[in-house]
Amino acid sequence: MEKKKMYWTTSEVRSMIFDNNVSKITLISLIHLQKIPAIRLGNRWYIPTYWVDRQIRIAQGVIEEVNA
Repeated sequence: MEKKKMYWTTSEVRSMIFDNNVSKITLISLIHLQKIPAIRLGNRWYIPTYWVDRQIRIAQGVIEEVNA
């Protein structure tokens, strides 16, 4: 059985979602503003896979973004 990744590091999200066009500071600011869900363990932030998957589907046009 393949184990699914549950969380992504901020570096992985910057690379996968933002193609490294967003600084780490900006990403962490969005986390603090609660625009991106995340948990903190020690000095590291982890972003849940459900959010990453949703952003990919929005970018692909599979689902529409809903502004809250």
